[in-house]
Amino acid sequence: GACGNAVNKGELDLKEIMGNEFRSEMDKQRQAFLEETGLTSEQHDIAAMAMFRFASWCAKRARAAPVEVAWEKVKESGIVLPSDTMSTLLYVVSTGGSSLSSFVRPKRRRQPLSSIDSLFSGRRTRDLVDERAEEEESAGARGKDGDKTVNVAEEVAICHDLLYEPTENSTSLRVKNMIAKGDARGAEKLLQKFASDGGTMRLRQHLPILSLYCEQGDVSSALNLFKRMRNTPTVHLEPEHYVLLISALAEFGCFRDTAEPIEGAVELGYSSPYGLALFDELVTEMAEDVLEISSASARKLYN
Repeated sequence: GACGNAVNKGELDLKEIMGNEFRSEMDKQRQAFLEETGLTSEQHDIAAMAMFRFASWCAKRARAAPVEVAWEKVKESGIVLPSDTMSTLLYVVSTGGSSLSSFVRPKRRRQPLSSIDSLFSGRRTRDLVDERAEEEESAGARGKDGDKTVNVAEEVAICHDLLYEPTENSTSLRVKNMIAKGDARGAEKLLQKFASDGGTMRLRQHLPILSLYCEQGDVSSALNLFKRMRNTPTVHLEPEHYVLLISALAEFGCFRDTAEPIEGAVELGYSSPYGLALFDELVTEMAEDVLEISSASARKLYN
C-alpha cells in the first residue's frame, strides 16, 4: 500500500544520502592525498585504472593476500573504484579463505592523512548496510598495544554497497561476517532486506544463520527461518539441513511431552508447537522433499 511504498522510498533515500556522503568523504580524502603527495589528478586517475588490472590479476591467479595492501592504499588515496573493479575485488576477497579474513594494522609513527576507516565502522553506516544499531567495539577488534584489526572482506563489501546496489556476493560476505560476530538476528534482517529489494535467495546465505540459531538454542528463530527457507523456490534443502534442525530441537528437549511450546510454531502451520507430533510433522516434510538420507545423517538423527 501507500505506507509500504513510503517506507521503501525512505530506505532508498537513506541509501542515496549515505552513498553521497561516502563519495564526498572519499573525495576529501583524495584531495588530502594529492596535496600531501604532490600527485596530479591525472596520475590519480591512472592509479584508479591500474586497480582494475591489479584486481583482475589477483582474481586470475587466486591471490588474495596482495589485496590487503592495495585496499589500504585505496582508502588512503580516496580512490572511488568503478562497479566492475569493486565486483572483481568482491570475488577475490570472497574466495580468499582464511588468508584474507583480517589482519592487524600496526601503529604508525605519523598519523594517516585522515581517518577514512571511520566510514566503515560508524553507526549510521552500519544502520544502512548491516542493520545494526549498536557500536561494536569488542576486545577482539584490536590487537596488541591498541593496533586495529582490519577485516578487508567486510570493508570491501560495505564500500561496494555504499557505492552500488548490493549483490548476492556482497550480501553473503556481510552475512558471513555478522555470523562470525554471533549476530544471527542481524544477519537474517540483512537477508530479508536484500530479498525485499529483489535479491535472489540462496542456501549458502541462509545456512550459516540457521546453524548459529541452532547452536545458540534459539529454536523459535531456527524453526521460523527453516520454514521460510523451505518455502523459497531458490533455496534447495538437503537431508542434512533437516537433520540439523531436528537434532537441535531434540537437543533442547522440544520433542518431550513436557517441553515448552515453541513460539510461533502454530502460526507457521504446525499442529503442535512441541512433542512427538511436531517431530512427526518435521520428518514428514523431510520425506516429501528428499529422496534419500545419508548414513551419517541417519546416525545423527537416530542419536
